[in-house]
Amino acid sequence: MAVSYSIIKTKRPAVGASYRGGVTSWKHVEREIRLLLRDTSIGVLSTLIDYYGFPDDAPGMADRPAGDAMARVVHVERAQADAIMDRRFRRISSCTRSRHGCSQRPPSSAHV
Repeated sequence: MAVSYSIIKTKRPAVGASYRGGVTSWKHVEREIRLLLRDTSIGVLSTLIDYYGFPDDAPGMADRPAGDAMARVVHVERAQADAIMDRRFRRISSCTRSRHGCSQRPPSSAHV
């Protein structure tokens, strides 16, 4: 099994350098995911995005349940998997701050 990584490009100008970091909308994240999924040799595609800075327009963000931080993160991950609709896409989020009501990191078992 081979493992590789890709850094999200938040801006792809026609000329000049691309930019990394600072995800501002779901559209950017979704575009990168779909571009990577065009590679038919990929068996599993996952992401690691800081939940604190995750865009408010992402699937699951507007209707997160009240309750503990982990339930909120899992809800968002499931909504994004439903939006991508590709069995190879597996969400992994990291919970670090309180902007979206998250103050703990998910246990390592959530990273499967």
